[in-house]
Amino acid sequence: MKTDLTEKDGRLILLLTLLGAFAAVVMIPYQKEIGLLDILIETYHITFTIAVIINVIQVTLYTLIGSAIGLHLAKPVGFNVSYLRGLVYKNKTVPLSLKWIMIAILGSAVGTLIIAVLEVKVFQPHLVTQLVPNVSLWKIGLLMFYGGIVEEILLRLFLLTLIVWICSISYRKQSRPIPKYIYWIAILVSTLLFGLGIYQQLKLSLVRLLVYYLFVP
Repeated sequence: MKTDLTEKDGRLILLLTLLGAFAAVVMIPYQKEIGLLDILIETYHITFTIAVIINVIQVTLYTLIGSAIGLHLAKPVGFNVSYLRGLVYKNKTVPLSLKWIMIAILGSAVGTLIIAVLEVKVFQPHLVTQLVPNVSLWKIGLLMFYGGIVEEILLRLFLLTLIVWICSISYRKQSRPIPKYIYWIAILVSTLLFGLGIYQQLKLSLVRLLVYYLFVP
């Protein structure tokens, strides 16, 4: 049984890792235009090609580790990527709910609109003009692959699953069902941690951009 589970997890891990690598590659035009790759090049005195390779390898490794740990911990806490597993192994797939698909699409659209309005009306006016690069819309659109693949693997599959697994150790040892509140706690904590991580990353990126624009000829 363990061998069968390992084989199935192996294929899923490979698929998710390749998707993460794809997301890293298609994000390159955005990173180049916004100047993030230039910062890497100037800081470590490397070529553009090396900077791209390092960035892709880094994202790919994040995805590999996150998906491997997440899938390993998922089953004990009642999580399962049933639909994706069914597609990969050509088993009977779980039917999708059109209702929840529409709710997800609508929620994503509303959330994206709110974020866009906040960025333009609230945050950008307080930024140094040089730090608000004019990026092509199609390049910004490429970020959806990173957000929809890599960030979801790291936030949902890895971090959320890890929190539930840790918080439910005592229940699983006693063969007791995991209370629903643990899942809610995991959702809230993982979201807050992810938000803090993005906030710190944003601050670091803004500082690097400021230094680059001020001191690099």
